[in-house]
Amino acid sequence: MKLKFVENIAFYETGDGSNTLINKTTNETYHSKHGAVQESQHVFIVNGLEFALREGHRPLKILEVGFGTGLNAMLTADYHCIDPFIYDTLEPFLVPLEMLQNTNYTRYLKQKHLKDYLVEQYKKQSELDLNPMLVYLGNCEVRIFNTTLEDYESSYKYDLIFYDAFSRHSQQEMWEGETIKKVISLLAEGGVFVTYSVTGDLKRAMKELGLKVERMAGAPGKREMLRATKPKL
Repeated sequence: MKLKFVENIAFYETGDGSNTLINKTTNETYHSKHGAVQESQHVFIVNGLEFALREGHRPLKILEVGFGTGLNAMLTADYHCIDPFIYDTLEPFLVPLEMLQNTNYTRYLKQKHLKDYLVEQYKKQSELDLNPMLVYLGNCEVRIFNTTLEDYESSYKYDLIFYDAFSRHSQQEMWEGETIKKVISLLAEGGVFVTYSVTGDLKRAMKELGLKVERMAGAPGKREMLRATKPKL
């Protein structure tokens, strides 16, 4: 089965100067309009990755729901470059290579080569029509699955989940009970789930599944974000 790519997208400059993509059909951006990089850093790196590492999760297994432009994967590899770790990421509609090539994220990375590595390997893997694509960013093994969360199956239980789905406005089903139940089934005991959004349905679903839920200050321009931890049995 051939890889599926998104259509009708364009670049959008966000408030911190970093760019993102906007779907011109739904008018939905891939990151916060207030700042793509600052949102990813705040939600997924500071309150997700750093927290999980402090909790002692090594070596890490990470699942990202919503690969998009690859920003979260690059920031993760840039931050956590010492220990080898696994990074699985889901994207039902991949971003075309030319869009990935022209993001301006290199200026925000300490390891400037990471974006070039991502683009080069993404190009080769997509030409071979491989699913998952296998990309190496330093010690980070990134597997990009061209599939939905609903259809995804894994033998892994993940220590950290980045939930970076589109907003409830355009993907309501991604924030409701059955979908949340599916993603939490992939979380290891003691594992951490982080997302940029807080909704009533999401909080209720998390609590019903027995997770400890924290509402935290959001990235600039957003009031709140959510972090949830699965108890150790």
